[in-house]
Amino acid sequence: MAVVHLARDPYMKRQVAIKVLPRQFTFDEQFRTRFQREAEIIAALEHPYIVPVHDYGEHEEQPFIVMRYMPGGSLLDRMARGPLGLTEISRIVSRVAEALDEAHARRIVHRDLKPGNILFDARGDAFLSDFGIAKMVEGASTLSGTGIMGTPAYMSPEQARSVKTLDGRSDVYALGIIVFQLLTDRLPFEADTPMGMAVAHITEPVPSILTLKPDLPPLCAKLITRALAKNPEDRYQSAGELARDMKLLAAGQLEDTEAAIRIQVSPPIPPSPTPPAPTLPPAAPPAPVAADASRLTVPPPAAPLPTVAARPGSSRGWMGVVVIGLLLCGVLGVGGYLAFNEFVTRTSGPTQTPMVITATSPAVVLAPTETLSSPPLPPVIDATPTPIPTATFTPTPTFTPSPTAFVGGLPQGHIVFVCFDGDDDICRMGADGSGITRLTDNEFGDFYPSLSPDGQSIFFARQIRGSNYEIFRMDTDGSNATQLTSNGAENYAPALSPDGARIVFTSTQGAGAQQIWVMGGDGLNAVQLTTEGENIDPSWSPDGRFITFASGRTGKRQIWIMNSDGSGQRQITDIEDGGGRNSLSPDRETLAFYAGKREDGSRNIYLVNLDGTHLRQLTTEGDNLAPSFSPDGRWLVFVSARDGDNDIYLMRLDGSNVVNLTNNTRSDFQPRWGP
Repeated sequence: MAVVHLARDPYMKRQVAIKVLPRQFTFDEQFRTRFQREAEIIAALEHPYIVPVHDYGEHEEQPFIVMRYMPGGSLLDRMARGPLGLTEISRIVSRVAEALDEAHARRIVHRDLKPGNILFDARGDAFLSDFGIAKMVEGASTLSGTGIMGTPAYMSPEQARSVKTLDGRSDVYALGIIVFQLLTDRLPFEADTPMGMAVAHITEPVPSILTLKPDLPPLCAKLITRALAKNPEDRYQSAGELARDMKLLAAGQLEDTEAAIRIQVSPPIPPSPTPPAPTLPPAAPPAPVAADASRLTVPPPAAPLPTVAARPGSSRGWMGVVVIGLLLCGVLGVGGYLAFNEFVTRTSGPTQTPMVITATSPAVVLAPTETLSSPPLPPVIDATPTPIPTATFTPTPTFTPSPTAFVGGLPQGHIVFVCFDGDDDICRMGADGSGITRLTDNEFGDFYPSLSPDGQSIFFARQIRGSNYEIFRMDTDGSNATQLTSNGAENYAPALSPDGARIVFTSTQGAGAQQIWVMGGDGLNAVQLTTEGENIDPSWSPDGRFITFASGRTGKRQIWIMNSDGSGQRQITDIEDGGGRNSLSPDRETLAFYAGKREDGSRNIYLVNLDGTHLRQLTTEGDNLAPSFSPDGRWLVFVSARDGDNDIYLMRLDGSNVVNLTNNTRSDFQPRWGP
């Protein structure tokens, strides 16, 4: 999941694409690791038909990848302009196939091959891009955890079944889907939901391409039949084989023999187990590219262009280039359906928030940020709630801790969290880990869930394809989802006040920086509470009088508190590398938060009194985030990667009786406790 911007490097006299991980996802190691490994994989492949990486780095803990700019757009764009001939299709398939075979030879499976990930240069030559969910054949090197990954419309049957021994023939199937689509201007399988699409790949026969397009060469049918065989053993064994037959077909030289094309005659069966593969050496990091401000300047443009301001002491200087437009909108994670959103917004003057682009100068500026005086609050913003139909899901068999694991009795209430198993959905379970239920399962990405104080509703942020993050409300069974915001900004981390009258959340509406806002429980009458610096992850006090939040206004992120109307803002914590999500105890005396260095994977959970005294560290093992108090104040729920992937854990307030609630192969994060 990322945003891609067009930029210029005048020293090399070339345009580049800068791919940035949105700030709201930098707090989760899953997204960060996947983002970094994409750069490592592309750099390691070094193939002429794969979009190359020029540089990788971080600015203010926000990762970015500098890549070659592809001005010819994507295959999806080209398809929208009209049908392609057999010769042109063959030329595209040949280049993509060669890139895929190189990746497969290095035991890397792309897993998200689709028209949007095939890009063209100025000469119209095709290149393979977007290895964000690629996977090493050796399962230990999975970038995104196990589970269903990819875009449902192009997913192989074995990928839809989440087969662990996935190999390059899965990408060959996706390439076959693309060929079918290029030849017929439609997909072979259609369904109303991603799950329905996955089932179609597994069970439905391939439609007759000659029925859809009778003017195609007759042998197209056998080529498609083999390319889309349910059983990988009956499929083309390499992308190059498919490209070879496609070339022969275009030239009218493809022979109708069993040696040339094998037709699937047996029912679909799971692929044979893949023998253990030798351990690969770690991918080499991309070659460094100098990025100092002295060599990166631009001529004055006809209109003001935004510039990037970097804070002193950043882990790596931002590539000194001017962002001149949003280049690509695509998908990573979330079953291939999460849309990229415009991440950088424009303001009229200097800002204290790193990575907010300002239109104050035509040239690149890498300098200390300036102090921003607090502007008057923006006018009230109204939004019309929009009901969204959703389905209700039933619990699936899951790991449940033994009751004896909980010393002093079972914890009470429910926990909502994000469950990532190919896409990001909202899940709900009992506080003892029982009855895990997936509440959302669609083409969107759902994040930051929280339970209402009465336990009847769940509020969350949804990223809609082609849109920004918006706040939604739904019933606790996943039904009656209603959109509450619609302002064209990034809106996330919602929480309903104890009296049910107001929702506090993070938003970039207004000046563009991340700030704390409140609105009515119906989504109307939004008012901004913070103006100084960057402020995120608000939480209510149990009595609704106060709001705690994370703020970077002092140069390092700390936990702050304010009255519910935004007055009386004061800092609570003073600890190096303070974190984001936090929680106040029911007695309103203790704050739980996380802090530590993300790079070291050693963030930990802390408790502190509201006056900033009596700081105590509760965890020491692994990377630990997002604590939330139980309704009775006796437990904390949090996310930890101590076992290799993100799971939801409980512990007592002294750090004892640690219990893993979601001991599975997926990634679970952003837990919130409620009734």
